[in-house]
Amino acid sequence: MAVVGVVKCPENAVVVKFKVKEGSVVSNGTLLCEYRLLDTNKCCRLKSNLNGTVKELLAKEGDELQYGYHVI
Repeated sequence: MAVVGVVKCPENAVVVKFKVKEGSVVSNGTLLCEYRLLDTNKCCRLKSNLNGTVKELLAKEGDELQYGYHVI
């Protein structure tokens, strides 16, 4: 099963740091990445809500994301 993480933020954000790699096994609550909201500079964390294996990282560190953008 592939894990898909969706950044659910009300504004644009930037990926600060990935905490997983392709092929990593994750479970519910595993920290996937940290991102920073552009307007407020608030740092947030994206956690997995599924069990599985990370198939592909769809974004890179430093990429600007929009609401609902698929990250993993």
